[in-house]
Amino acid sequence: MKLISKSISISLVLLKLNGIDNIDCFCYNVGMKTLKPMKANKGVEMEYRKRLDKLLDAMNKSVLYWILADYGNRTAKEMARAIQKRIKQWDKVFGSKAEDIAIWFATTVKKHTEIGFRTALRGVGINRYPSIPNNVVNAVELENEDLIRSIPEKYFLGISTVAMMAIMYDWSADMLQKEIEKRHGITWRRIRTIARDQTHKTNELYKKAICDNLGIKYARWVYTWRSETQRESHVAADGRLFDISKGCLIDGEYIFPGELINCNCSFAPVIEEPGDEEEIKREIEKNRYYRKIARGDKK
Repeated sequence: MKLISKSISISLVLLKLNGIDNIDCFCYNVGMKTLKPMKANKGVEMEYRKRLDKLLDAMNKSVLYWILADYGNRTAKEMARAIQKRIKQWDKVFGSKAEDIAIWFATTVKKHTEIGFRTALRGVGINRYPSIPNNVVNAVELENEDLIRSIPEKYFLGISTVAMMAIMYDWSADMLQKEIEKRHGITWRRIRTIARDQTHKTNELYKKAICDNLGIKYARWVYTWRSETQRESHVAADGRLFDISKGCLIDGEYIFPGELINCNCSFAPVIEEPGDEEEIKREIEKNRYYRKIARGDKK
């Protein structure tokens, strides 16, 4: 390997990540390299939401039609049987679509995360094609398949309740329709949360898997200022260095960005260079010390 100038610094870690394992001579300057944070793809989130919304709208229209049909002349048992038929119908529909949507989601996020990570690596002079293990992708598929299957289950819990109340309190058909639409709105908001939370969480999970594969041990917590749910402890953690294998110590527990519901925080991987290990440990320990002081624990 030819060195053009002695002023050019080459990190051992960078060389390893670039696939160069054996070199006879090198020079370097100590200094951690922080990759650019890779955000979840908003387009994937919107498409995920769109696919689930389409199923929800079809289910709600079906329920409105069959539940309101001959509503005034139905007994409670007849209403319960009508609801059970719709439950079986839409459990089957969502079940048949869940796997395909989950596979599409997991593989699409995988593609965007790998491209984003590769771009971030190239920004610090590393030319690698990061990949995410199939086992991690399969886990994401199964989790999202279960979430999709749970949508009609939770929706019909509300529908059954309002239908029985309508009969007990002799509601008008219009009032029952309004209550069904309210349950539709609740489920619509849940779908929005699923799409947003899973897209972000999966992106962070995939980034962690890539870091594990590349041997990247540390990262900095990145608070997303446009987060819908602001947690003061997450705001305070912005820029904090943490061990990826453990997570970041926040509120007395080690957590990972996106792990908590509605947490839109991210992390920026840190590539350490020779001599950085002690500096990193000191910074992590310093953060831990100041958090103890803030809690009033001086030990």
